[in-house]
Amino acid sequence: MVQRKHRSNRPLTLGQGSGIPDAVVRSIATAIARAEGFFVPGSLPVRANNPGNLKLGDVGHGAINGKTIFASVADGWEALYRQIRLMLAGASKYYNPEMTIAQVAAIYTGGDNALAWAKNVAVSLGVTIQTKLADLLGLPPGPGPEPPGGGPAGISGDTAVM
Repeated sequence: MVQRKHRSNRPLTLGQGSGIPDAVVRSIATAIARAEGFFVPGSLPVRANNPGNLKLGDVGHGAINGKTIFASVADGWEALYRQIRLMLAGASKYYNPEMTIAQVAAIYTGGDNALAWAKNVAVSLGVTIQTKLADLLGLPPGPGPEPPGGGPAGISGDTAVM
């Protein structure tokens, strides 16, 4: 697992510097959060303020079963948005835009029920598990969750298993 800290301590906004449409990032984030169980009351992602169930290490608030605990839900959403931007931009060590949702699932889940995760993400996005990340850039804007407040300070990462 790789953990990187952002060099500045200023909060990053959803689409800052990525050139990737915010609506697409939100749609994918919502699909991942759904597959990770974030919308289930009391689930680990809810308790950890971590909609993507990311493993970025302890960013100052601990971890639950290896999953990062964020100070707020807004911080958790921002970390997930950042991960998705890395994936779509080809800036990730683990994912690239030519990977299918099924290929992403095998890495993202560490192989733990990857097919079900891929199907959940694909259904949420209205595509198949063979859809490439690059093809998701053409998604119509979805509602996606709006994070309350600003994003996290000093948190970034690219993680293989979440």
